[in-house]
Amino acid sequence: DYLGKIKLIIFDLDQTLIDTFHRFFDVFNETLKAYNLKEIDLNTFSRLYKEDRLNDLLPDSINKKEFWIRFRRLYSSFENSKDSLIDGVPEVLKFLKSNGYSIVVTTGREAKPEQIKDELDKFNIGSFVDLVLTLAQQDPSEEEELFSRAGILKQILQKYNVKKEEVVFVGDYWVDMDAGKKVGIFTIGVLTGHEPEEKLYKYGASLVIPSVVHLPQVLKKIENEN
Repeated sequence: DYLGKIKLIIFDLDQTLIDTFHRFFDVFNETLKAYNLKEIDLNTFSRLYKEDRLNDLLPDSINKKEFWIRFRRLYSSFENSKDSLIDGVPEVLKFLKSNGYSIVVTTGREAKPEQIKDELDKFNIGSFVDLVLTLAQQDPSEEEELFSRAGILKQILQKYNVKKEEVVFVGDYWVDMDAGKKVGIFTIGVLTGHEPEEKLYKYGASLVIPSVVHLPQVLKKIENEN
């Protein structure tokens, strides 16, 4: 993948910048309850989450897309005391801002951007972020794959008037990798979302790193090569 001088970094939110694994568990159980389904324990959830098999818990009578839309609309109205920043995130964002990069945060939650901004502020990283976009800002017809934000990525390119080669997208989920590949931007997978490295590469990751803490050295390397 050819990269020009990078101007813009787009970050996914959950499991990329903020560890909300336990919140995901709470919201998933709340959504199960809404469908009169039995709640699950953390061990079962953890195993199925890491295998990307949570849909196995949903009977055929339930519309999977509707289930997940309900789930992602609930997500921002929950908090969990275990919610925490991924290690090194403030330092990485500070480094990026001080080096002149624009920073956009996008999320698969269907929420108002203001809700996400409030959360970023709560974790003291809101001041580093130039723009927040959520799935609520994407035309539903552009969501070919559930949770895909390809439409949002295109919006960001237009808004900032940047070339694809000038942008990096960082996320933890295979759908993020797929969206980045479809839009044609350099997409970096992080392993903090418990997704296997080979799966991230399979669906289009240009590069996979353990976490965002490794991003500055990757960017330096990319910039030095061009």
